[in-house]
This record gives sequence, C-alpha cells and structure tokens, in this order.
Amino acid sequence: MSRFDQLFTHLGEYRVVVCKQCQFAVVPSQVSRHLRDHHPFMSKESQREVIHTFENIQGIAHVKEDIQYPASTCTPIIGLPICTNGFQCTQVGCKYICQGKRNIQRHCRIVHNWVNSQKRGRQRREEREEREREREQSPWREGVSFQRFFEYAQWKQYFEVQGQREEVEQTNDQVITDRAYEQAQKDKDEQRQKREIEGTANRYQPNAWLEFTGWEGHLSGFEREVLLSTIRPAIDEGVRDEEDPSQEEDEEVDEEREERDRGLAVACRATVRLIRKAISISQPEIVGRTALEYVNRRETGESKNERPFYAKQKVGTIRKYTDVWVKILRYIWRTSQWEKEARPKYTFTSNQQRCLHRMRRIARQIADDEEEEGEEGTQQPRAEVKKKRNQAIKDQCLQFWITMFDHALGDTEYDSAIISGIAVLGLDTAKWPS
Repeated sequence: MSRFDQLFTHLGEYRVVVCKQCQFAVVPSQVSRHLRDHHPFMSKESQREVIHTFENIQGIAHVKEDIQYPASTCTPIIGLPICTNGFQCTQVGCKYICQGKRNIQRHCRIVHNWVNSQKRGRQRREEREEREREREQSPWREGVSFQRFFEYAQWKQYFEVQGQREEVEQTNDQVITDRAYEQAQKDKDEQRQKREIEGTANRYQPNAWLEFTGWEGHLSGFEREVLLSTIRPAIDEGVRDEEDPSQEEDEEVDEEREERDRGLAVACRATVRLIRKAISISQPEIVGRTALEYVNRRETGESKNERPFYAKQKVGTIRKYTDVWVKILRYIWRTSQWEKEARPKYTFTSNQQRCLHRMRRIARQIADDEEEEGEEGTQQPRAEVKKKRNQAIKDQCLQFWITMFDHALGDTEYDSAIISGIAVLGLDTAKWPS
C-alpha cells in the first residue's frame, strides 16, 4: 500500500480526496500545507511522493463549483463525521444547512427577508400560543442529519444525509482499526505533545530570551494553539485575523463559543475608542507638559525623563499599539471564564474582579440590545441613545483598565493578568522580527 493510500481516500463519485486521520477532504491547492500542518512527522521524500500522486489523480474538483454533492436521500459517507442537530432552510430552491438557531435565523432574515416576531420579556399566554403556531410554520426544519467534505472555510458546505449517528460511528470504528490509521493517530498525538509548551528550557536550544522572560515557566503545560486562540478576534468584532486567511466573516460558530464571546466585541471596540480618545487629549494645552513628562518617564535619574510623551503618531502606529491592548483584553475576557486551575496562574484583586464582571455585564446588555434591534428590523437607535451606550461601556472599560494597572506584584510579575497576556502575545512568533 502506497503512502498516499495509507493517508487518503479518493471518493471519485464526489470528486474529492478525504484524509483518513483528519476526517475531512483536502483542497487540491493546499495539499502541501495540509501535510506540513497535520502530518509533520512525514519525511520530505514521503511528502513529495504524496503530492505527486495527488496531482496526478484524475477526476477531482479544483474549484468549489466542480464538487458533486450527494443527494439528500443518500446514506452517510463513511470516514466523515455526522451531526444530527442541524437546521435546514425550507425555502424553495434553498438547501442551506447550518448549526445553531441563530445562524439559521440570520440566514432567513438576510436572504429571505424573514422577520422574527418574538419579543423580549415575559409573554402572555396568547402570545405564547401564537409563537408556537409560528414556530410550526418557521421557514426551516430542525434535527437534520448532515455532513461536510471540507473544513476550509471558502469550500465548507453542509449536505443532508439519511441515517443514524450510531450506525455511522460503528462503521467508522471499523475504519479506525486500520493499521495505517492507527499510525497516523499516533503521529497526531506526538504532534500534540510537541506543541505543548515545556516548563524547562532545553539547554541545547537557543532560547535564552525565553528563559530570561520566564514565559515558558508561566505557560508550561498549555498548548500553544489553545492559548493563541484566546487572542484572536471575537465574533462580530469586524476585525479579520491576518494570520488566518481562511477566516470568513460569515463562518459558522458553535453556540458555546458564541455565548462566551457575547459582548466581547463591544468591549473591544470600546477599548479602541478609549485609547484613541486618550491619545487625542495627550496634548500640553489640555493636560499640561508636566503630566506628559510624568507619563513618559523611564527611571529615576534618566536623562530623558524631561521629554514629554509624544502623541502625534501616525494612524498605522496607533493601530499597532491598540491591537496589542485589544488582544490582551480578549485573553483576559476568555481565560477568566475558565476554571481557575485550568488557566494560566494570574490573579485578580477584588476591584479587578468586580470591574471585569461589571464591564462584561454592560457589554453583553449592549450586544443583546443591538441584536434585538437587528432581528426586529427596527430603525437604528437615535444618536443620543447610541452615544449613551458608547459612553457607558467606555467609562466601564476605563475603570477596568485602571484597576488592572493598580496591581501590586508579589513573588512573580505574572500575578498580573496584563503581563500574563503579554507572555501569550510572545507565542505569536509570526509577529517577531525576522
């Protein structure tokens, strides 16, 4: 059996090639990247052999439009995961399938001009009965079993299948017993262990800087990709992650992550406005030269202590500075919801904890209000209402950041969540100068 056949299955009738280990199809133009990211222990010679075989396969789709999707009455495809909690649009000619009720509501609202009649607050009995009748007539159906070929966002599309999850899992178990698949799973486990941050620096590796900063000790035992995911843009934040070109603004997300991130985008945008406001007023005629010298001071006796803070940076420079603080906010927001034993060992003071909860509560309330206005199709809120909202979250963000800086360090500087977040930023080696 060739190395290609050990790793992949060619589904000719659908014009796709599925990775047995990863359980998804591979985009032809990304074979090299797939092998590098998901099969890093393969030799260069084996990788070249697999790529050569892949390129010479006849009848595979090189563009999304050439994929042959199965009929909705087909049985599940062996080797692909199956989900049974899908929502499918029932509008004529539309076969859209997704996970999560919010996603199907968003689709029906944008594509088919559907209007959600549900209001916030407690409903009367007549309203509940009317709501139940409308639910039966909703333009989608629930509990749809579906699969997908590709994980890549631009090629991702769910399709309906018929069958029970148990039947598919039982058959997949037989596939998993294949010797080649077991070896691939072993490689995957070794890769995961390799990605885990070690607590003690290796004396034979040139990482004296990491040993000096103490990042490895603070983040030991955590997987690098898990920590980096905490600083990536929040849902609906309107910021594209440049390090993840496959990210799509309309990419579907699970409800658990959506609930954890609810309000984070509001807090991030408020922090950006807060920083821009702070820079705009950092002028001698507004705060005085003495205050600017105090802000810019370095150490006692330093010759440059009398030089005032320079607040006339270019837009690109300000954006870079702002991006750092927004990433730290994302890290604190997300990891603070983990179990204390399962997150990096930073601590909160009582004031920090209280301000974080208050900021999260206000941000989530604003997010709920904005979502409700969008679902009901109402007009945009009046300027004074929007201004009041922005001021409320900006004031709370200011209080949060003030308390975060007011943190007496004990035996280790990593008691501070800000410094802990800086350590995670240091893992993003793509941002390091070459």
